[in-house]
Amino acid sequence: MENNKKKSLIPKAALIKAWLIWETFPQTCYNYERMMGQVVAHMFSAIIGFLYKDDPSKRKEVMKREIEFFNVHIEFGSCILGMAVALEEQKASRKLPTNWAGSS
Repeated sequence: MENNKKKSLIPKAALIKAWLIWETFPQTCYNYERMMGQVVAHMFSAIIGFLYKDDPSKRKEVMKREIEFFNVHIEFGSCILGMAVALEEQKASRKLPTNWAGSS
């Protein structure tokens, strides 16, 4: 029997850390310009090192993109951010076009 599980670029411990960051800090850094954008970028800081190990410019690009305006009800935020993490992982593994989600 073949093992059809796909190898993830992001270890489970990093995903748990990102989730804990989101669950702990979403209401600690509101501002009118970005709302929850800062905590989203903080959450992504736990995983982008695994996606772009040797490319600081890509890590910087992700952080600039993720710190933009983000506002959601906290319970739905982890689902939405989970999808964003999955898309970023697909982009890092070159399974998505480079211009997804408006990035250049």
